[in-house]
Amino acid sequence: MIKTPTKFIALLSGAAFLMSSAFAQGVTTDPVGYVTLTVNGSPDGVETAFTPLSVSVENAVLASGALSETPTSAVATNSSASYTPGEFAGTDASGNVVKTLSTPSPITSQAASLYDLIPNGAFTTTYAFTSTAGTYAEVMESNDVITATGTYSVQMFVDDHTVGGTQYDEFYSGVMTWFATGTNDGGVGAISEIPLHRAGHAGNSGIMYLRTRETTAPDNVLKLEIMCNKTYTGAKNVVFKFVRLI
Repeated sequence: MIKTPTKFIALLSGAAFLMSSAFAQGVTTDPVGYVTLTVNGSPDGVETAFTPLSVSVENAVLASGALSETPTSAVATNSSASYTPGEFAGTDASGNVVKTLSTPSPITSQAASLYDLIPNGAFTTTYAFTSTAGTYAEVMESNDVITATGTYSVQMFVDDHTVGGTQYDEFYSGVMTWFATGTNDGGVGAISEIPLHRAGHAGNSGIMYLRTRETTAPDNVLKLEIMCNKTYTGAKNVVFKFVRLI
């Protein structure tokens, strides 16, 4: 058996370590907060070899400040906020989030519904309805309430038990299309019922119906019409709200 001295083995191990270290590659990282970019030179001094579209941050900072949180209201504010309306998408002069319109309207976290968020696309009317069972009555037409053509969510509040109806605090909702300019149809295809869902305190046997009706001359307008299956002894207010979806 050949015995290898312990010192010789230690020397071989040390040499192997030094050789492996010589071939090792160093690893470097960019400092936090910096972006490095390799810009290739132009091959002929004329052709552009770099496009600014590839740069993640190109423009200078327009506004900056420290964000602080108010513990009682949990509201984040910018200590040096000074904005021009429309300068940044979705903000007004105070930094409030706004919808994209030619005349922005503030949107706040306190809004209770979509109806409250988009005042330029929300409409309401109260109609004094005296129902004759099975007969439609006109609520509105053309652009006298809704001023823009589009698809709308409609809500209707009914409480008619004091005038011969049977409904207590009932809310009806549905989706309809509204055309705010001229129409020219008086046939069967001119009428379109609006499917409705309702919920409330008690509807009992009373039921409300809504439909739109296109007309020809001399009206040439779209009409919103309402019907109940009960005859009233007098007029009762029906409150309508409309919110534009599309």
